[in-house]
Amino acid sequence: MDLPTREPCSGCNRCCGPLPVDFRYAYQPIAKQDRGDLRWEALVRGPGGESAASVLELVEGKHRAVFEQAGRMAAIRTASSLGLRGGLCLNVTPQYLVDAGRCLQRTVNWADEMGLTPQQLVFEISENDYAADPERANRMVAIYRSEGVRMALDNF
Repeated sequence: MDLPTREPCSGCNRCCGPLPVDFRYAYQPIAKQDRGDLRWEALVRGPGGESAASVLELVEGKHRAVFEQAGRMAAIRTASSLGLRGGLCLNVTPQYLVDAGRCLQRTVNWADEMGLTPQQLVFEISENDYAADPERANRMVAIYRSEGVRMALDNF
């Protein structure tokens, strides 16, 4: 998969490096009838259409940050190349939200380079993990919301 360059965004190198697994994205439309807007949820899939769970099983913990960051950037690039209009929902685990604030800023910057505004992004916080520091997680949510990024709970 042709992924964007993964430059260190804060010098931490947590979201840089080779990916241990091949993956693709499927885009599920989410229509809000009461507001008339359309969003697309980026759903990670294996190269043969395998489920997100089967892909994530192949990603060891030490590679999770690389996978999350590169995955979001690939989802943005693919959505842009497909001409998907409206909002784009991207999954983020709670612990990654706490640990990698600057890496998430790189996601926002990459979206801008691909023609998406912060208001079109929705960071969906995954229910499959927890944040060891909930207060910091709340602060990070407030920061991204203040920049216009929408926040949601995944599968809520």
